[in-house]
Formats: sequence, structure tokens, C-alpha cells
Amino acid sequence: MSPSPSTKKQAPNKSGQPREPLIPNGQLPAYLAEAFGELYAEDGLLVLGKGLGLLSLVASFVRFYGDIDEGHAAIVAEDTNEAHETKAAKVPLVFVLGLRENERKSLVAMLEMWGTPPELIPTMITNESGQGKDRALMYSRGGIFVITTRILIVDLLTNTADPKNIDGILVAHAEHVTEQSTEAFILRIFRTQKQLAAGNTQNMGFVKAFSDAPGAIMSGFAKVDKILKALHVRRLYLYPRFHASVADELESTPPNVDELHQELSPRMKDIQSAIAAAVQTCIRELKNSTSLLEWSDTDLSVENCVTANFDMAISRQLEHDWHRLRPTTKQLVQDLRTLRTLFQSLIQYDCVGFWKLLHAIKTMSAASRHPSMWLLTPAADMLFRKSKERIYTLSMPKPTEKVQSPVARLTPILEEHPKWRLVRQILTEIDEKHEKKIEKDEKVGPATVLIMVKDERTLDTVRTYLVEGKQRTMNMRWLRFLQQYNDRSRSVTNSSSGTSKLSEESRLLLEEESRARNVLFGAGKGKDRARRNPAVSGERKRKQLNAVPDYVKKKRRIAVERGRGEQTRQADDLERSAVLDEAIEEAKHDLDEVIKPESRRRA
Repeated sequence: MSPSPSTKKQAPNKSGQPREPLIPNGQLPAYLAEAFGELYAEDGLLVLGKGLGLLSLVASFVRFYGDIDEGHAAIVAEDTNEAHETKAAKVPLVFVLGLRENERKSLVAMLEMWGTPPELIPTMITNESGQGKDRALMYSRGGIFVITTRILIVDLLTNTADPKNIDGILVAHAEHVTEQSTEAFILRIFRTQKQLAAGNTQNMGFVKAFSDAPGAIMSGFAKVDKILKALHVRRLYLYPRFHASVADELESTPPNVDELHQELSPRMKDIQSAIAAAVQTCIRELKNSTSLLEWSDTDLSVENCVTANFDMAISRQLEHDWHRLRPTTKQLVQDLRTLRTLFQSLIQYDCVGFWKLLHAIKTMSAASRHPSMWLLTPAADMLFRKSKERIYTLSMPKPTEKVQSPVARLTPILEEHPKWRLVRQILTEIDEKHEKKIEKDEKVGPATVLIMVKDERTLDTVRTYLVEGKQRTMNMRWLRFLQQYNDRSRSVTNSSSGTSKLSEESRLLLEEESRARNVLFGAGKGKDRARRNPAVSGERKRKQLNAVPDYVKKKRRIAVERGRGEQTRQADDLERSAVLDEAIEEAKHDLDEVIKPESRRRA
């Protein structure tokens, strides 16, 4: 069996004591150590189940290839009977591709936690890493470099990085590698140049590829073969959760799980029923529009559309005859994909985010040559109506003797997401239990709670909700929606027609924006200024309504006299000039009113 970084026997150091393993015991699970040995023995693509520690495996390879005393270089020297030249051996040049920005930071943090010496920490190559000659100098020294494909392909084509000097390449997230990808181009150059330089020797360099997205690898026709061909490797290593070593590791310390089921709100249940009805309509139309689908009635069900990769399975069946399908059939497949997204977004987004998503779908459909027909169904009408009711409602009061013609009223609802409420309840229970423990034992330390979410969007939402509370979080999202929605309404009101061309709902939403802003940030700047300067506030209260100040009357008379002597100017120009001068003079007068009391106090 090939060595793993945590099981390989280390040579004694200068004091005669055995060296510490490259990775501390217990930091790398047994199944990852087994996967390391298999992938190290022969190049290939290793596919792990989601969440089984892909980054830990990549970090172990980085640590192993970077250490010339105890890692890969030492094993090569032992195999060639040149152990006495190990210290003088060249530092291997290895590139790591495919890591995202957050994964690069996690990789460095993981290696530091393992006690990796600073000189063995991989170098991050970014746009700020200097010119090509600076990178060429770094490459000549050897080491592990975490680099983007864009920079590496430029360095290979400009001979900044000589492919003959590269010892190997580690490719993370190999599910994105295709024949047309930059990664495939880099590996093709690397393999070709190494083959020309090596001749009949076995020094062809290595390529280790990693992936934790088995679903993406299985999608499409012969996707695995295409990825292996693009990677220039032959072996495929699979480590799903039901793999014997993985199952043994996970079952050795099973967690205590308390599963909580949160019901949807009544409006969310109605929305879910409306989406299911729209799915049934699309499925029925799809079955009538094409005979190329080999699906039974049980397969074409709403349950499969929600739980499985239903739209991808349909696209896979129609892939070879896609050019023969009518545009309406293609649009139905796209509609099923959209509806499946709505199923997931309903339980993931808040009420405002879901309403904005529906608006975007409706806008895109209206601009398309082949609009979505399900938007014209009664199910779509219920979907939009119930989604709106989660945010606000419009009501018309009954006419009375005093108010003969009442106006409509907008009432914000801003329904709280059920999962948010459940999270807050759980955290409250944990806090109460921890306080009881503190009362019994004063030595109990602070409680640590880890909340795992799906993506960055959910992370930002949960953080804001827990820090700022439900009311401010929803009001802030409500204000952002109003600002975006009212852009068109503001352009209409700025025209000569004013608010007469706005619908009743648009007018109410435009008025609601100022109320929402006042709820979040308080009154406007004018009120804040009056609060800071009571003298100005009292003077304004004593003024009569619609009273024109004397200095404004003076400026108007000056404008009239000036207009008599300039007959060539248009009346509109004169009016605009007068209004502008009046606004400037008013601003100066207000500034003087503020400065005079200050100067009197100083005097």
C-alpha cells in the first residue's frame, strides 16, 4: 500500500528521535488516508461525497509534495537509492488549480493548524504577484503555488513557467473541466511538453484531480469519460458515503440528532399548491407536445419534479433531438426548471426576496419571444396574489357620512419566515439551558453554537436576522424593494402629469417608501435640524402658511425688471432663471440664519 502523510514512518531527526508525522494523528480520517494512498500510487480523478473533506485531502497533498525531507522527494530518493542526496534535491514545482477564494484561505489556515513550517506554506499567485519576470524567479525556486488558470496559461504560453520543470498539477473541482476549458488546455501543454522532454523515461509528471460533486459529473452523455480525457488520466476513484471505509468512520461516532419539522404558514402552503398546479399544467402540455419522452405517469409527477433533478433528466432525454423540438416545447422544459427553482426558493428566501424573484421571472417572460404560458393560468394568479399578501395588503374603507370618497390604504404585513422563528426559539432554549448550568456550576464556560447554512445569501440573512432582529431586518428589505420598485413611479411624477398617471397601488407604494424610511431612520433632515436649533424651529412655527418671505419678494421683483429689458429671451428661460436664483437665495438665507446666532454667542 502506498504511504499516506499520517501513516508513513518518518526518519529520525538529528537528535535520534522519530520525526512527527506530516499531518497530526486524528486530523485526517481513515478513509481520506486510504484515498490519499490510492491517488498517490497512480494518477486519476478522485470523487468524494459532498462534505467528506475534499479540502483536507488537497491540503494533505500540498503538505506532502512541499516537504523534500519527509514527503514525496524523500520517497523518490529512497526508490532510486539516492537517500544521501535528499537534502540537495530540487524542491518540486507543483501548481494547484481550481480553488475558490475562500478555499484558498481555508487551505492556508488548515496547513497552519497542522503545524506546517512557514516556508512550506503554498504561495498564492494573484494579479498582484508582480510581473512575469518576478513569477519566473519564484517558479525557478520551486514550491507549491496556488494559482488561477488565467495566470498560469499566460505564463505557459510566454514560457514564464517552463512545462518541463513542472513536477505536477493538482486540480480541484474537476467537475468543471471540459475539453474546451482552460484547465484542459493547461494539462495538454503540460503532458505534451513533459512527454517530449522525458523521452522513454517515466518522469512524466503527475496530475491529481479532485471533485466532491458527483451529481455534476453524472449529468450529460459520457461526462466521466470526457473529464478523464481532458485531465489526461485513466483511473477513477469513488468514495461515496456508503463506501466501507467512509461508513465505518462515520458510524464510529454517530451524532445525537434531534430533527425538527417546521410547518409552512397558510399563505406559503397556498403558494406551494399553486406552484404544484402550474407544474402539472406544464407536464400535461409537455406530454402532448412531444413523443420523444419515455416517461411513465408515475415518473411525470409533481413529487419527482420537487425532489429529483427532474428538469435535467428531461433535458438529457431530449438532448439528441433538441434541434427538432418546437420553441414551445423548449420553453416548457425551461418552465419546469423555473418552477422547480420556485419550490426551493419558497422555503429559502424571505417574503420580499421571493416576491422580487417572481417579478424578475414575469419581466423576463414578457421580454421573451416565447413567453411562459403557465403565467396565464389561474395557478399563476394565485401564486402572485398570495406572494403579495405576505408583504402588504390593500384595503378600501367603507364610505361614511364624514368621508364620502375614502382612499385605499396599504398595510405592510412583512411575514416572518417560519425557519427564522424556529432558529430563534432553538437559540433561546439553548441560552436558557446554559444559564441553568451556570447557576448550578460557576465553572461552566460560554456556550458555542454552530449554525450551518446552504450558501452566502442565507448566511447573510440569518446573521442580519439574529443581530438586528426580525422587525428591522424585514423593514430594511422592504425599503430596498420600494426604492427599486418606485424608480419608474418617480420618473412619472417628475413629469408634468404628476401622480395622475400612476395607478392607485403605485401611488400607495410611493408614499409607503417615505414611511418605511422614517421607521428605520427617523424623521427627515429638516426635523433633525429643527431639533438641533430650537430658535429656527420656533420661528418657522410662527410663520403663516404659504407666506412669502421679504427677500423672496425682492428677488422676484428684480427678475421681473430684468425680464423687461431682455425681450429676446424666452419666457420659459426667464422663469427657470428666476426659480434657480430664488432657490440659491433661499439656501443662503437659511445659512445666514444658522450662522448669526453662533456668531452672537462667540461675541
